[in-house]
Amino acid sequence: MRFGNMILVALLLTVLLCASCTMQGAQESGSSALSLSTTEERTNGERESAAPSEQESENPTVPGKPDSPDKTDAVDVDLILFMGQSNMAGRGSYAESATVGEGHAYEFRAVSDPTKLYPMQASFGLQENTKGGADDGSKKTGSLVPAFCASYFQATGTPVVAVSCSQGGTRIDQWQTGGGKLEDAVARLNAAKRFLDASEDYRIRGIYMVWCQGESDARNHTTAERYLELTRTMYGVMQSAGVEQCFLIGIGNYNGIEDPKNSFVYIQEAQKKLCAESADFLLVSTSFADLRDRMKDDFHFFQDAYNLVGTEAGSAAGAWVRAKNGGSGLQFSDYDNAHRDSVTWKRNG
Repeated sequence: MRFGNMILVALLLTVLLCASCTMQGAQESGSSALSLSTTEERTNGERESAAPSEQESENPTVPGKPDSPDKTDAVDVDLILFMGQSNMAGRGSYAESATVGEGHAYEFRAVSDPTKLYPMQASFGLQENTKGGADDGSKKTGSLVPAFCASYFQATGTPVVAVSCSQGGTRIDQWQTGGGKLEDAVARLNAAKRFLDASEDYRIRGIYMVWCQGESDARNHTTAERYLELTRTMYGVMQSAGVEQCFLIGIGNYNGIEDPKNSFVYIQEAQKKLCAESADFLLVSTSFADLRDRMKDDFHFFQDAYNLVGTEAGSAAGAWVRAKNGGSGLQFSDYDNAHRDSVTWKRNG
C-alpha cells in the first residue's frame, strides 16, 4: 500500500513538472513571436521613413541649376561666324584697321575665353586657335571684320556678336566633316549660342556666317564643279547648326608672275554661280578681284583693301538682313540676275 502511494506521488510530480515546462515554452514562444513582430514593425517603419528619400531621388533638385534668364531688358544681337582662309583671317595692319563704335560689335572668344564678350578690336580672332581645328597661329594681323561690323551696324542698328573661325592656306576639302575645321566651327558657334542664351543681357535675333575662301583651291586647280559641291556640303552642316544665311565674299586674283590656267577666275565664277543658283548664299562683295594694286604679296592685301571690302560686305549683308526683318525704306536691286556679280541696295524715296 505504502509502495502504491509512492508511485502516485511520483506521477503527480511528473505531471506538475511537464505542465511547468509547457507553460515556460509557451512563454518563450510568445516572447519570440513578440520580438519578431516588434522587429518586423521596426523594419517596416524604417522602410516607410525611407520612402520619401527614395521618392526625392527620382526627382532630384540640381543644386545651382539656373532658371531661364529674364530677358526683359536684353539687347537684340546678330550672331555672325567669320569663316575661311587667310583673307578672312586678315594679313593687314592693326594700326590701320577700321574702328567700331562702342556697343556696336563684340567678339566672343569661343576657344580662349568663352565666359564673356569683348569689345570688337583690330586683333579679332588672334587668340582663337584650336589644335586639330582652325589654327592660324599668330598670323592674324588685321582683317576686314571690324569694317564689316561697323557698316553692318549702320545698316541694321543691331550689334554684332562675332566669332572667328579661319585659317590661312586651307582648301575647301579641308572644311568638310571629318577634317576638324568644320567641327570646330560648329563647336564655336554652339558655345556662342549657349553663352547668349544663358545671358540676361543679350537675345539672339539672327545667326549668319561670312565666308571668304578659295585662293588655295584656285592654286591647287580645284575644278569649279568640285568647289561648288563641297561648298554646298560645308554650308549644309552649318545650316543644320543654326546658320540662316551665308554672306559670301569673292576671292581676288593671283598677284604672281602668271596664272596660266586662269584658276582664280574659275573659282570667282563658281562663287557667282553658287550665289545665283542658291538662295542660301548672298554675294556681298567681289571687290578683291579689282584691288590687285592694293595687294602686298601674291595672295594678300594691305589693310585699306580689307577695310574697303569689309565695309562693302557689311553694308550689303546688313541691308539684306534689315529687309528680311521687315525694315522700311530698303529695296533689293540685283542688276545682274545671271551671275549676281554685283549687289546694290537703294533707298526708296
